[in-house]
Amino acid sequence: GFSRSGRPAAEGVPRRDDGLQRVAAGFRRHPPEIGSRRLAFDLPRGGVRARVDARFDGAGFKSMADPGNIQRLSVAASLKAPAAAVRALLIGLMRPKAAAYAKAVKPDATAAEGGALSVRMADQTIRNLQARHLLRSKGGDYASSLTFRDGALTVNGQPMALPELPASAR
Repeated sequence: GFSRSGRPAAEGVPRRDDGLQRVAAGFRRHPPEIGSRRLAFDLPRGGVRARVDARFDGAGFKSMADPGNIQRLSVAASLKAPAAAVRALLIGLMRPKAAAYAKAVKPDATAAEGGALSVRMADQTIRNLQARHLLRSKGGDYASSLTFRDGALTVNGQPMALPELPASAR
C-alpha cells in the first residue's frame, strides 16, 4: 500500500483508510438506523413535538466516498410547535438584523421601531414559508413534515428540488 504522500507505506503499519474499510464492511452487514426518535418538550407558550426516522441501506455499499450513498438514505421527520412560540422565536432571531437595518435607514431609529420591524420581518417569513408549503397551520400550531427517499425530497407532501447529483450518484 501507499501512504497519503504517495510513497510506499511501511510494512506492518496500518494505513489510514483501514479504519474506514472496517466501517464500510460494518455498514454492509449492519446498516445504521435511527428508528422513531421522538423529542418533546414544553415551552411557556406550549409543547414542541418532533419525530425522526432514518435508515441507511447497506446493500451495495462500497465506500464512504461513494456519492451514490445518498440514494441509500431514507429519512422521515415531523415537527409541530405552537404558532406563538415559533413567531416569538423568529422575532427574537430577526431583532438584531431589524435593529441594524432600521439604524442604517434612519440613524435616529428607536428600539421600538427596530422591534416593530422585527415583528413585520418574522410575520413575512412565516407567510413566505407557508406560501412555499414549508410550514402548515394546524389549529394553534405550526407543523412541517419531510421525507427523503430514493434521492427525492418532499416537504409537507410537496416535491422539493435538490441540487443536481453527480452522474455517479444516480
